[in-house]
Amino acid sequence: MGMLPDNPEAEIDPSLPEAEGGGEADAPDVSPAENSPPVVNFEDLTLAQAIGRLFKAPGQTLDQLRDVLSPAPVELKSLVRPSASVSSASPRQLLSAARAKTVTAVPLSPEALALRQREALQFGVRLMALLVAFYGSSIMVSERTEYFGLNGGLPFLFAGFVIWIVGDNYVSWPALRGWWSNRDSREESKAKNGLSVHTDDAVYDVSLERRLIIAGAATFFSLLTLYFTQENKFTIPSLVTWPVSVGLWVAVFAPIGWGWRAIKNAVRSIRLPGRWTLIILIVIMLVAALFRLYSLNTIPSEMTSDHVEKILDAQRILDGNPQVFFPNNGGREAIQFYLMAIISLVPGLGMNFFTLKFLTVLEGLVSIPVLWWMGREMIGEDEPELGNAVGLALAALVAASYWHVMLSRLGLRIVLTVIVTGLLIIYFSRALRRNRRADFIKTGLVLGIGVYAYQAVRMLPVVVVVGVVLAVIFGLFRRRAHWSGT
Repeated sequence: MGMLPDNPEAEIDPSLPEAEGGGEADAPDVSPAENSPPVVNFEDLTLAQAIGRLFKAPGQTLDQLRDVLSPAPVELKSLVRPSASVSSASPRQLLSAARAKTVTAVPLSPEALALRQREALQFGVRLMALLVAFYGSSIMVSERTEYFGLNGGLPFLFAGFVIWIVGDNYVSWPALRGWWSNRDSREESKAKNGLSVHTDDAVYDVSLERRLIIAGAATFFSLLTLYFTQENKFTIPSLVTWPVSVGLWVAVFAPIGWGWRAIKNAVRSIRLPGRWTLIILIVIMLVAALFRLYSLNTIPSEMTSDHVEKILDAQRILDGNPQVFFPNNGGREAIQFYLMAIISLVPGLGMNFFTLKFLTVLEGLVSIPVLWWMGREMIGEDEPELGNAVGLALAALVAASYWHVMLSRLGLRIVLTVIVTGLLIIYFSRALRRNRRADFIKTGLVLGIGVYAYQAVRMLPVVVVVGVVLAVIFGLFRRRAHWSGT
């Protein structure tokens, strides 16, 4: 009497030919290798191999795929008892008997069922967000004017983004709630194991009461700054109260160790790059200067209305009208005009088109080492050599790139966006990687200064918010994977 093998699923292949009469003697005398692909485990096939088998034997391949996707594998030994009829049954008959037997599905737990429902709702919310964003994009494509295009389509793009984020946070909400509710037990566990409950960045060297007092003083100086600049002009008192208010707000949130001594130590710790890195950077800067300074007096040759407006604004500052924000010509931020007013006082320059272009050339040159630094920070401290190579490659490409050379020679303040964005990415990548308050404070300071540079910087706070939201979502997913043991 024939017996079933110990592992019938591994031994029996549904691609074997089916016997006519159900017995071994009635089966056609044809070897399986002649009519079907070799017997292999379908789950071990690559996508290309599975597609190839589908073209060679579509029926058999679909049967194997259906077996793999079946919810619960069934042992053939539990379906057919060893007998003479079993030994003579064909593999297809055995699998047909296995499929015919009713298999009771294991019900999902309430938690797993709720998660499935949340994921299904998340899919629907994402689809809705995609449709809303697509509708907004279609408006911006069909209407090219600023009023009908940007103003009409941008709200839909923003709504689609908000809908997408809400859907993702809805799925992660149970994990976030569980993390928050278990925070006390985690800290108790760390304390029992002799670990520090707080990181060095979270320890307050100043009491909460003292920080509240500093916050009150910062609010007072901020209101004074608002009062002294209420006519949209910088005054001598505002030049005192403004930096004092910023410094006090930094002190409110400053981590342990921040102070004048820390600033002095940070300045002393500044070191030049290594020998070869410094040489390569100098060569890159010389090439960049050649591209930006060659025939600067003639290329570009003539001013546009924007250049005239900027020269007039800088001259107004020298004439005694130091505005905080320049409302004319659609409204402009002030940094470039004050820099233009200062550099025009250098002997031999003056208030003219060449000085305006020379200023943006200097700003373009400053952005190149900033981008080298950004490349290093993006790679991280774990691979300093790779980060240094990426930074040098980025600086070299930007030094000779057409778009940056054009922005540097153009005489317009848009080139300041490169510097602000580079510094923002440096400190923001540090903040996300290390999760330290100091890096978040520096990121905020860069954003605060950047909004006085160019209007495109107004979008960078959105970039920071999106980055923080994505970091929180990925952090929650990692925690949930850690809790589930995967």
